[in-house]
Amino acid sequence: MRKPIEKIPTVPDRLTRASFEGATESVAKWLLGKALVCKQGRSSLGGIIVETEAYLKKGDPASHSFRGQTPRNAAMFLRAGMLYVYSIHAKYCLNVSTENDGEGCAVQTCLLTHPVTTPISGSET
Repeated sequence: MRKPIEKIPTVPDRLTRASFEGATESVAKWLLGKALVCKQGRSSLGGIIVETEAYLKKGDPASHSFRGQTPRNAAMFLRAGMLYVYSIHAKYCLNVSTENDGEGCAVQTCLLTHPVTTPISGSET
């Protein structure tokens, strides 16, 4: 069991929807080093964003929005700050939408939370 290496962000430190309204590339750079924390009751688990990938609105075949909006990727086309979570290769990916409604822009995040790293909060068994 590991002890937290940082405190859970307080309310003034939390990101707002406006944090994600900028250009996708800028948001991707800005998110690096930010903490993502999930609180459930009295428990919290989180990690540091250590890698991001910008999915642009046009011409990015790596993006799930490349072929247009579908029921699966609809969150990428919503207002900035919406989460798009999906599973791939027995793992989950978390994208956050950026820019404007209908554009299909998002930033994929990679968190420092797997067993070979140290989470910022919560504990591992």
